Amino acid sequence: MTRLPLTIPLGPSETPTSFTSRLAAENGLTADEFCGDWGLAFVQIIWGDRRAIAKIADLSGAYQTSLQEQAFVRHDRIFRHMGQPI
Repeated sequence: MTRLPLTIPLGPSETPTSFTSRLAAENGLTADEFCGDWGLAFVQIIWGDRRAIAKIADLSGAYQTSLQEQAFVRHDRIFRHMGQPI
């Protein structure tokens, strides 16, 4: 996978949604535009899609595990964060 020339550090306990938004801004794009350029939909990141988060991790050099741990994951109509329903 191609690593972006403009990356940012992952913040402590930062969600994939926040990280993707900041990464997009660093590259001069909105999160929707940025994700679209890489064949993703930003909503995939918002919903905690593992494959989409893995792609963001590869592009940025961030640890996929760290990103996934902080994801809000959609299951039907319920979101889970760190395994807990919210």
